[in-house]
Formats: sequence, C-alpha cells, structure tokens
Amino acid sequence: MKITKRQLRKIITENIFDDAYKFASDTYDSYFGSSEEGYKPGDIIEDFDDWGIYKEEGGRWLYKKKDKLDGPWQRLPAAGAANLDAKYKSGNSQTSGSQTDEESGPKIEYYGRLPEIEMKKFLPKLLAGRYAIVGQTDAPGCAEWVNRQTGSTKGNAWHMHRLASKTAFKDIDSETSLKLASIFSKINKNTEDITKYNNVIRDIVKNLVPEQDQYNNLNLGDIVGLFHYDSKMHAIAFFESGTGTTNKGEGSLVNPGPVFSTAEGTKWNKAMLGQDKSFKPNTVFFNEGLGLNTHVGIVGAKINDEPVIFHNISGDIYASPLSALKPISGRDAIVWTATGESIERKVIRLARSVYDTLTSLA
Repeated sequence: MKITKRQLRKIITENIFDDAYKFASDTYDSYFGSSEEGYKPGDIIEDFDDWGIYKEEGGRWLYKKKDKLDGPWQRLPAAGAANLDAKYKSGNSQTSGSQTDEESGPKIEYYGRLPEIEMKKFLPKLLAGRYAIVGQTDAPGCAEWVNRQTGSTKGNAWHMHRLASKTAFKDIDSETSLKLASIFSKINKNTEDITKYNNVIRDIVKNLVPEQDQYNNLNLGDIVGLFHYDSKMHAIAFFESGTGTTNKGEGSLVNPGPVFSTAEGTKWNKAMLGQDKSFKPNTVFFNEGLGLNTHVGIVGAKINDEPVIFHNISGDIYASPLSALKPISGRDAIVWTATGESIERKVIRLARSVYDTLTSLA
C-alpha cells in the first residue's frame, strides 16, 4: 500500500490537530467558573491542609504555620498561591484531568522524555518554593544530562548559549562590555591565572540576571541557561565562550565566536594565546551575545502552571520551582531560554513515524 503526500497530510490533520482541538474545547470550561461558594477575600482558611492557615489580602496569599500562629503573616510562594487560587478562586474544586482538586491535589504536568519521578512526595518542598533532589544520574555534567533528555546539542553549558532565543547576554551596556574585554585580554595573556578572575566575572554576571517572573510562561522541555552563583567555572565559561572554543582556547571551535577582536579589527584566534594584546567587543558580541552561564537545565515539570527546572549537580537531579530561583549563594537563576522541541518538529517526527508505519504495511 502506498500513500500520497495529500493522504498523509489528511491523516496528520485528522489524528493530531483535530484531536488536540477537541481536547482543548472539551476541557476549557473546566478551568474557569464561579468562585468557591461562600468564600470571599480576607477569610481565614483553616481546613486547606494540615500545614498552615491562609488568607488573601491585597491580591496576595499569606500564611502562618499552624505551630507558629502567634507569628506574623508571611507571603506564600507562587506555586502555593496558585494552589489556593485553583480551589477558592477559579471555580469548581472538583474537576477532571490534572486540574487541582481535593483528591488529585495540585495540577502536575511532566516533560515526556524525563524518566518517571514520583513527584508527589516532593510536593511539600516544591509548593513552598524550595528545591528538592528528585533523582540521580551518571551523566558527568549538567549539559550532558540535558542533551540526553532533549537531544539538543553538544558542548558545555556556556556553549549551549548558541541555542538561546531569549538571553540576558545580548545588548550588554558599554561599560560592562569594555570591562569584559579588558578581563578577556588579561586572561588571554596568561590562561594559567584564569581562576583568579572567577569572582569578578561572577559578580558581573550576577548584575545581568533578569527578573525571574518573566519566565512564567516557559513550556515543558524548554532549555534554560542558569547562573550558578557558587560555580568555580565562571572565568573559564567566560573565556571559552568568548573564544568559541574548549580547553581554555586551545580546543575545537564549538561556538559562533570569537566575540572579541584586536584594536585593528582582527578576530581572536588560537595563535594569539599568550600574547599581550588589547581586545574589544566585536559585532558578534553585540549581535549574538556570549554564554556567561555555567549551568543549564530544562523545564521538566509544571505545578499549577509554574515551571519547575530540572538540572544535574554532581549526579543529583534537582527540581527547582521558578519561585525558588534567585542569583544568590545556594541558588540558581535563569539567564537565557531556548525553545525545546517545537510543534513543527513534533509534527515532522510524528509524520515520519506515521509514514514509516503505513509504508511498512505495503
């Protein structure tokens, strides 16, 4: 049996897009409705769980732990607030699918390529805006682990910046750009001293970290570059991304760099290593940016629509809700994002699978 492209298009349309539209249409009303009967902002909620009491004030959810009721009200992290919104503000508490209800708990979505993880046992931490270690891996680094899950690219975390569709490392101000160029020139003269620049690069990058709430709408499978405050690799990441190479400038070309040129306009190259030259940012620096992140992860889950970033640190898989991300010691923060597997690629992959299946029956 043979099929034409027209027939294949019809199969895909009827079996993918029509079903997706029907699902969206059938479930739309489940997410909206009238408020929980009897509830009004300011009411003290005591029966939501065994952990605390809650109230809504000024458009924000506040809480007190039940063992510290004499203490002040504290602001509830975003994921916990969304959980209360789903029950008391978005309408029906009894809904189908993954919507929050008394039986199923918070709405949890998973990235399909991740190994199965029992997320529910980590929910107390995640809903409180804290990270949790949810698994282990034998992947030697964060970038290798992300590549295994997404099939995205090779190279270190900073080399993956070339995938970025949105980045904090473009359009860097003139003062910071010149400061980076000066440090690059010093490292190039003597790469053996590279680690002494780790803290100064870390502090520069910290000032470039954007507000994290702009990443509320990330999709499952999206790749995120992370600023890892405690990393010992800030200076190495900067120099390798600046040269577009591995092994502190001596390895293979893996980036669209170099992003620095001499005063005469000659782009950096390996022959310049060890030379006392003054470099300046070139057009690649301003048009493409460079990878100043030392860490990378993926959106592995969403809890009540809040992205949860999964990332590998020394063999432990961390799950960090967006509300836990901050550019401080012991935490991480998003500095660039890249779209995971796009709808177009999913359709192409599925179309190939359908085509292969049908043609195998011929």
